[in-house]
Amino acid sequence: MLTSERFQSDIAQYSQQFGELLAGCALDSPVRSCPGWTMADLTLHLSGTQRWSAEIVRSGIRGDHPMGPADRAGLEQWFADGASELVAVLREADPEQPAWNFGPEPRRASFWSRRQAHEVAVHLWDAMNAQGQAFQIEPELAADGIDEVCTVFLYMKVRHGGLPQWAPAVSIEPSDVAGRTIQLKAPDRVATEVAQVTLRGPAHDLLLALWGRQGLEGIQIDGDRELVQALLASGITP
Repeated sequence: MLTSERFQSDIAQYSQQFGELLAGCALDSPVRSCPGWTMADLTLHLSGTQRWSAEIVRSGIRGDHPMGPADRAGLEQWFADGASELVAVLREADPEQPAWNFGPEPRRASFWSRRQAHEVAVHLWDAMNAQGQAFQIEPELAADGIDEVCTVFLYMKVRHGGLPQWAPAVSIEPSDVAGRTIQLKAPDRVATEVAQVTLRGPAHDLLLALWGRQGLEGIQIDGDRELVQALLASGITP
C-alpha cells in the first residue's frame, strides 16, 4: 500500500513537470483527451482542484472551486503557488484528521493525498499527450489508481444509481506489478463472486482505459469483450 508521504511526493514531482510543460506550450493548444479543452482550461481545472482540496483539508468541509487568471504569467504563477500550497497543507495535516470527501467512510485527510496524486498524474498525461510527448505513469502508482477507480469512483457510481445492473465483475491484473489483482465489482456483490472478465496489461494502460484516455488495445481480455466495452462506456470515472 502506498503511503500519504509517497502520494505527496508524486504530487510535487508531477506538478513540477506540468508547470515546466506549461511554460513552453501555447495556452490555446487543444487537449485531445479532454475534448473542448485547451491547455489553459486544463491548467485552470487542475490548479483549481488542487486549491479546492487544500482548503478541504484545512477546514474539513467542502468549499467552492476557486477561479484563476487567464493571462500566461498569472496562470503559470497561480498553478505553481497552488501546487506548492497543496503539498504543504497535506504534509502538515494529520492523515487521520476528519475531512470531507466523496469516497466511502471513513472520510479522512489522507483521501486527498491519494486523490490529488492520481489527479495530477492523469492530467500530466493529458498535457504531455496534447504536446506530442510520451509519458508513463509509474506502475505502482497506476495500480493504486486502478484500485481508486474500483473502490472510490465505482462507489460513487453505485451510490448515484448509475451502474448498469448487468455490469460484470471484473478482475484487473497489472502485468508490471507483481502479485497485484484488483477487483472491480459493485459493493453489493458478494466477496467470493468469481470474476466474469479478467483484464491483463501494464498498469498504465489499464488505468488510462478506465479513465477513457485510450482503448483496450494491448490489453488482454479473458471473457466477453463487449461487456467490458459497455461497462467502460457507462462512465465509471467522471
